[in-house]
Amino acid sequence: SDNVDLVEVNSLYVLDFDTETREVGKYALFVTLQKDNYAPRMAFIDLEIKNRTILTLEPGGDYIKSENYDSESGQYKAVKGEDIVITIELWDKSNPDGIGGYLPLLNADVKLYIEGNDENFDEDGNGEYTLTLSTKDYDAFFRDLTLTAEIRISKENYDIDPIGITIVVKMSEIFGFPMFYFIMIISAIAAVGVSLVTYRQVQRRKIPKFVRKVREMQKNIKGGQSIPDSLLYPSKEEYMVKLFGD
Repeated sequence: SDNVDLVEVNSLYVLDFDTETREVGKYALFVTLQKDNYAPRMAFIDLEIKNRTILTLEPGGDYIKSENYDSESGQYKAVKGEDIVITIELWDKSNPDGIGGYLPLLNADVKLYIEGNDENFDEDGNGEYTLTLSTKDYDAFFRDLTLTAEIRISKENYDIDPIGITIVVKMSEIFGFPMFYFIMIISAIAAVGVSLVTYRQVQRRKIPKFVRKVREMQKNIKGGQSIPDSLLYPSKEEYMVKLFGD
Protein backbone atom coordinates (compact mmCIF):
# COMPACT_ATOMS: atom_id res chain seq x y z
CA SER A 1 0.00 0.00 0.00
CA ASP A 2 1.13 3.57 -0.74
CA ASN A 3 0.25 6.93 0.80
CA VAL A 4 -0.27 9.66 -1.77
CA ASP A 5 -1.00 13.30 -0.91
CA LEU A 6 -3.83 14.98 -2.78
CA VAL A 7 -2.94 18.15 -4.65
CA GLU A 8 -5.03 21.28 -3.96
CA VAL A 9 -6.01 23.16 -7.11
CA ASN A 10 -8.50 26.05 -6.88
CA SER A 11 -10.09 24.70 -3.69
CA LEU A 12 -10.25 21.22 -5.25
CA TYR A 13 -8.23 18.25 -4.08
CA VAL A 14 -6.88 16.14 -6.93
CA LEU A 15 -5.59 12.59 -6.71
CA ASP A 16 -2.91 11.92 -9.32
CA PHE A 17 -2.94 8.13 -9.51
CA ASP A 18 -0.78 7.48 -12.58
CA THR A 19 -2.16 4.25 -14.10
CA GLU A 20 0.47 4.22 -16.84
CA THR A 21 3.18 3.20 -14.37
CA ARG A 22 1.09 0.66 -12.46
CA GLU A 23 0.34 -2.99 -13.10
CA VAL A 24 -2.91 -4.13 -14.64
CA GLY A 25 -5.34 -5.21 -11.90
CA LYS A 26 -7.81 -4.03 -9.24
CA TYR A 27 -7.03 -1.36 -6.63
CA ALA A 28 -8.85 -0.19 -3.50
CA LEU A 29 -8.30 3.53 -2.82
CA PHE A 30 -9.14 5.11 0.56
CA VAL A 31 -9.25 8.91 0.60
CA THR A 32 -9.17 10.74 3.97
CA LEU A 33 -9.95 14.45 4.34
CA GLN A 34 -9.24 16.05 7.71
CA LYS A 35 -8.56 19.49 9.18
CA ASP A 36 -8.44 20.95 12.68
CA ASN A 37 -11.87 21.73 14.10
CA TYR A 38 -13.53 19.83 11.20
CA ALA A 39 -15.04 16.38 11.21
CA PRO A 40 -12.93 14.03 9.06
CA ARG A 41 -14.39 12.59 5.89
CA MET A 42 -13.45 9.36 4.10
CA ALA A 43 -14.12 8.07 0.61
CA PHE A 44 -13.61 4.65 -0.96
CA ILE A 45 -12.73 4.22 -4.64
CA ASP A 46 -12.78 0.82 -6.35
CA LEU A 47 -10.42 1.07 -9.35
CA GLU A 48 -9.63 -1.48 -12.05
CA ILE A 49 -6.74 -0.89 -14.47
CA LYS A 50 -7.29 -2.71 -17.78
CA ASN A 51 -5.12 -3.25 -20.81
CA ARG A 52 -5.24 -0.55 -23.44
CA THR A 53 -6.96 -1.11 -26.76
CA ILE A 54 -6.27 0.00 -30.30
CA LEU A 55 -8.62 0.91 -33.12
CA THR A 56 -10.57 -2.01 -34.57
CA LEU A 57 -8.80 -3.50 -37.57
CA GLU A 58 -10.55 -4.90 -40.63
CA PRO A 59 -8.82 -6.43 -43.68
CA GLY A 60 -9.12 -4.10 -46.64
CA GLY A 61 -10.21 -1.20 -44.42
CA ASP A 62 -8.51 2.08 -43.67
CA TYR A 63 -5.98 0.50 -41.32
CA ILE A 64 -4.87 -2.51 -43.37
CA LYS A 65 -3.72 -1.47 -46.83
CA SER A 66 -2.48 -3.59 -49.74
CA GLU A 67 -2.58 -3.41 -53.53
CA ASN A 68 -3.02 -7.20 -53.43
CA TYR A 69 -6.36 -6.95 -51.61
CA ASP A 70 -9.41 -8.05 -53.62
CA SER A 71 -12.43 -6.30 -52.14
CA GLU A 72 -14.93 -8.63 -53.86
CA SER A 73 -13.54 -11.84 -52.35
CA GLY A 74 -11.99 -10.29 -49.24
CA GLN A 75 -8.71 -12.04 -50.05
CA TYR A 76 -5.11 -11.03 -50.70
CA LYS A 77 -4.05 -12.38 -54.10
CA ALA A 78 -0.79 -12.64 -56.05
CA VAL A 79 0.59 -14.82 -58.84
CA LYS A 80 3.24 -17.27 -57.63
CA GLY A 81 6.60 -15.49 -57.60
CA GLU A 82 5.12 -12.05 -56.90
CA ASP A 83 5.32 -10.38 -53.48
CA ILE A 84 2.31 -9.55 -51.31
CA VAL A 85 2.79 -6.24 -49.48
CA ILE A 86 0.59 -5.47 -46.46
CA THR A 87 0.74 -2.22 -44.46
CA ILE A 88 -1.02 -1.74 -41.11
CA GLU A 89 -1.69 1.56 -39.33
CA LEU A 90 -2.09 1.23 -35.55
CA TRP A 91 -3.59 3.92 -33.31
CA ASP A 92 -3.77 4.06 -29.50
CA LYS A 93 -7.40 4.62 -28.44
CA SER A 94 -6.28 5.56 -24.93
CA ASN A 95 -4.19 8.49 -26.19
CA PRO A 96 -6.27 11.16 -27.98
CA ASP A 97 -4.26 13.56 -30.11
CA GLY A 98 -6.43 16.56 -29.18
CA ILE A 99 -7.77 17.10 -32.69
CA GLY A 100 -10.35 14.32 -32.84
CA GLY A 101 -8.01 11.42 -33.49
CA TYR A 102 -5.55 9.24 -31.63
CA LEU A 103 -1.79 9.03 -31.28
CA PRO A 104 0.00 6.30 -33.29
CA LEU A 105 0.94 3.06 -31.55
CA LEU A 106 4.73 2.74 -31.59
CA ASN A 107 7.15 -0.12 -30.85
CA ALA A 108 4.56 -2.87 -31.22
CA ASP A 109 5.45 -6.43 -32.21
CA VAL A 110 3.48 -7.31 -35.35
CA LYS A 111 3.71 -10.75 -36.99
CA LEU A 112 1.93 -12.77 -39.66
CA TYR A 113 1.44 -16.45 -38.81
CA ILE A 114 1.04 -18.61 -41.93
CA GLU A 115 1.61 -22.31 -42.62
CA GLY A 116 3.35 -22.82 -39.28
CA ASN A 117 5.77 -19.93 -39.90
CA ASP A 118 5.82 -16.37 -38.63
CA GLU A 119 6.80 -13.33 -40.69
CA ASN A 120 7.74 -10.04 -39.00
CA PHE A 121 6.31 -6.67 -39.98
CA ASP A 122 8.83 -3.82 -40.18
CA GLU A 123 7.99 -0.63 -38.30
CA ASP A 124 8.00 2.33 -40.69
CA GLY A 125 7.27 5.00 -38.07
CA ASN A 126 4.17 7.01 -37.22
CA GLY A 127 2.24 3.84 -36.38
CA GLU A 128 2.77 2.10 -39.73
CA TYR A 129 4.02 -1.49 -40.02
CA THR A 130 4.76 -3.20 -43.36
CA LEU A 131 5.27 -6.83 -44.39
CA THR A 132 6.56 -8.06 -47.76
CA LEU A 133 5.57 -11.72 -48.17
CA SER A 134 7.30 -13.73 -50.91
CA THR A 135 5.18 -16.35 -52.70
CA LYS A 136 7.96 -18.08 -54.65
CA ASP A 137 8.21 -21.05 -52.25
CA TYR A 138 4.51 -21.92 -52.31
CA ASP A 139 3.37 -24.75 -54.61
CA ALA A 140 0.82 -23.27 -57.00
CA PHE A 141 1.79 -25.02 -60.25
CA PHE A 142 -1.29 -27.22 -60.71
CA ARG A 143 -3.91 -25.00 -59.04
CA ASP A 144 -4.39 -21.83 -56.99
CA LEU A 145 -3.28 -22.24 -53.37
CA THR A 146 -5.54 -20.77 -50.66
CA LEU A 147 -3.92 -20.09 -47.28
CA THR A 148 -5.42 -18.92 -44.00
CA ALA A 149 -3.21 -16.61 -41.97
CA GLU A 150 -3.38 -14.51 -38.83
CA ILE A 151 -1.90 -11.13 -37.95
CA ARG A 152 -0.97 -10.90 -34.28
CA ILE A 153 -0.11 -7.59 -32.60
CA SER A 154 1.40 -7.48 -29.14
CA LYS A 155 2.65 -4.80 -26.78
CA GLU A 156 2.89 -4.67 -23.02
CA ASN A 157 -0.29 -3.42 -21.31
CA TYR A 158 -2.31 -3.65 -24.54
CA ASP A 159 -5.14 -6.04 -25.32
CA ILE A 160 -5.24 -6.68 -29.07
CA ASP A 161 -7.26 -9.39 -30.82
CA PRO A 162 -5.63 -11.27 -33.73
CA ILE A 163 -6.80 -10.54 -37.28
CA GLY A 164 -7.63 -13.43 -39.61
CA ILE A 165 -6.92 -13.01 -43.33
CA THR A 166 -6.98 -15.22 -46.44
CA ILE A 167 -4.12 -15.29 -48.94
CA VAL A 168 -4.44 -16.81 -52.42
CA VAL A 169 -1.28 -17.72 -54.35
CA LYS A 170 -2.40 -17.98 -57.97
CA MET A 171 -0.97 -20.46 -60.48
CA SER A 172 2.37 -19.70 -62.13
CA GLU A 173 1.89 -17.79 -65.37
CA ILE A 174 3.65 -17.50 -68.71
CA PHE A 175 2.63 -14.76 -71.14
CA GLY A 176 -0.17 -13.93 -68.68
CA PHE A 177 -1.62 -17.46 -68.91
CA PRO A 178 -1.42 -20.21 -66.24
CA MET A 179 1.74 -22.17 -67.00
CA PHE A 180 0.21 -25.59 -66.26
CA TYR A 181 -2.61 -25.09 -68.78
CA PHE A 182 -0.19 -23.53 -71.26
CA ILE A 183 2.01 -26.65 -71.11
CA MET A 184 -1.05 -28.90 -71.47
CA ILE A 185 -2.22 -27.02 -74.57
CA ILE A 186 1.24 -27.09 -76.18
CA SER A 187 1.57 -30.80 -75.37
CA ALA A 188 -1.86 -31.49 -76.86
CA ILE A 189 -0.97 -29.59 -80.06
CA ALA A 190 2.32 -31.48 -80.32
CA ALA A 191 0.54 -34.80 -79.77
CA VAL A 192 -1.97 -34.00 -82.53
CA GLY A 193 0.88 -33.04 -84.86
CA VAL A 194 2.73 -36.30 -84.21
CA SER A 195 -0.49 -38.26 -84.70
CA LEU A 196 -1.12 -36.60 -88.07
CA VAL A 197 2.42 -37.29 -89.27
CA THR A 198 2.17 -40.91 -88.13
CA TYR A 199 -1.22 -41.28 -89.81
CA ARG A 200 0.12 -39.91 -93.09
CA GLN A 201 3.09 -42.25 -92.98
CA VAL A 202 0.84 -45.25 -92.35
CA GLN A 203 -1.50 -44.24 -95.16
CA ARG A 204 1.46 -43.72 -97.49
CA ARG A 205 2.75 -47.21 -96.79
CA LYS A 206 -0.64 -48.64 -97.84
CA ILE A 207 -0.26 -47.16 -101.34
CA PRO A 208 1.20 -49.71 -103.82
CA LYS A 209 4.85 -49.18 -104.65
CA PHE A 210 4.30 -48.61 -108.36
CA VAL A 211 1.68 -45.92 -107.59
CA ARG A 212 4.16 -44.11 -105.34
CA LYS A 213 6.77 -44.29 -108.11
CA VAL A 214 4.33 -42.89 -110.65
CA ARG A 215 3.56 -39.96 -108.35
CA GLU A 216 7.25 -39.26 -107.85
CA MET A 217 7.75 -39.35 -111.63
CA GLN A 218 4.87 -36.88 -112.10
CA LYS A 219 6.46 -34.49 -109.63
CA ASN A 220 9.79 -34.65 -111.46
CA ILE A 221 8.15 -34.12 -114.84
CA LYS A 222 6.16 -31.10 -113.60
CA GLY A 223 9.29 -29.68 -112.02
CA GLY A 224 11.27 -30.12 -115.24
CA GLN A 225 13.65 -32.56 -113.59
CA SER A 226 15.09 -35.76 -114.95
CA ILE A 227 13.64 -39.03 -113.75
CA PRO A 228 16.14 -41.01 -111.67
CA ASP A 229 16.83 -44.66 -112.57
CA SER A 230 15.34 -45.76 -109.27
CA LEU A 231 11.90 -44.73 -110.53
CA LEU A 232 12.19 -46.38 -113.96
CA TYR A 233 10.86 -49.86 -114.61
CA PRO A 234 13.03 -52.30 -116.62
CA SER A 235 12.05 -53.30 -120.14
CA LYS A 236 10.23 -56.56 -120.78
CA GLU A 237 13.43 -58.29 -121.89
CA GLU A 238 15.37 -57.07 -118.83
CA TYR A 239 12.52 -58.11 -116.53
CA MET A 240 12.39 -61.63 -118.09
CA VAL A 241 16.15 -62.02 -117.75
CA LYS A 242 15.97 -60.88 -114.11
CA LEU A 243 13.05 -63.26 -113.47
CA PHE A 244 14.27 -66.44 -115.30
CA GLY A 245 17.96 -65.80 -115.69
CA ASP A 246 19.99 -65.91 -118.93
